[in-house]
Amino acid sequence: MGGQIAIATAANVNAQTLFSENFDGVTAPALPAGWTVARTGLATENFATTTTTPDSAPNSVFTNGYGQNTGGVGSSSSITTPAIVIPAGSGTQLPFRHSRNFEGSAFNSSCFDGELLQISTDGTNYSNVTSVGGTFSQGGYDQAINSDPNNPLNSQLG
Repeated sequence: MGGQIAIATAANVNAQTLFSENFDGVTAPALPAGWTVARTGLATENFATTTTTPDSAPNSVFTNGYGQNTGGVGSSSSITTPAIVIPAGSGTQLPFRHSRNFEGSAFNSSCFDGELLQISTDGTNYSNVTSVGGTFSQGGYDQAINSDPNNPLNSQLG
């Protein structure tokens, strides 16, 4: 994930930026204050900043997300922003840029790797942003993730 993540109220004359991060204010591999990472299963790396192929110099955030579904154990890697207070009814938008290179399947409509944008109102329970009324203005989810029951993203759009 490179570039800037920003949360802003709806685009209008009075637009206000509520949160912004471009990951360039830290020395790689550190993350900015308040960002957390996690991994499950056989994932071997967490997200970290890197100077390799940044969207804006000097850094981007990267994980190779490498994990295997070996012996019935799937894996995942995640990165979480600090808590962001979003005013109710504000028409809030989350513009962000990212790059991905996933293992997929050219032979059917599912993929083995994927990503989800999730939101939490309590810092514990997370929901896919599209399942709680969020939409993508461009890009968005384009395939169902493989239905292997060992895949932590089993059958979700990603």
